[in-house]
Amino acid sequence: MSLSGQHKDAAKVQAWLDDCKQSFTYEAIRHTTVIHGGGVVDPRFLGYLPSDVDQYFEVLRGETELLATLDLIASIEAAIKVDYTNRVERRIKDNSSLGDAFKALHKRKKERVSLEDHILHAWKTCDPNTKSKIDDFEHVLDYRHWLAHGRYWVYKSKIPKNGGAPPTFIEAKNVADKLLSVLKSSVFGFYPQKL
Repeated sequence: MSLSGQHKDAAKVQAWLDDCKQSFTYEAIRHTTVIHGGGVVDPRFLGYLPSDVDQYFEVLRGETELLATLDLIASIEAAIKVDYTNRVERRIKDNSSLGDAFKALHKRKKERVSLEDHILHAWKTCDPNTKSKIDDFEHVLDYRHWLAHGRYWVYKSKIPKNGGAPPTFIEAKNVADKLLSVLKSSVFGFYPQKL
């Protein structure tokens, strides 16, 4: 597989989300100031009260956070798959049990290897210290699937402490950060960059 080297990291996704939220706040203030003070009102907001404008931008903030959450989870998925690719295509020398498991998967599955069914399972089997963080991430992956497939079914979180609520961006980022930390500190190392 040819790696593009274009996958994002969590910090870039967080920065993008923060910039968007700041822009929405600025725009909401600008439009409500025009409504209060008179002037040319944006056609989208004709007849709106300032509270309607605030609600409009609050909806945009929420939708943008969902997109950022999807992007964040996808960026972690990409990092894990890049590590896998680096190992199976021998970009790094890896004669460990994890490297052997990945090479056997690659030989058997070729390009049809699954992140959840194969790669993460191999990590948990070869390094049991990663199991709890991978289990938490797999719950977040369920949310990514829901977001990526258009949110057409009722989402029920498998994260018990959420009480069935979907994870927020910050919760998903915390899970992702903990997973990356445990992978990086693993005896096998972690190679999420194109080599």
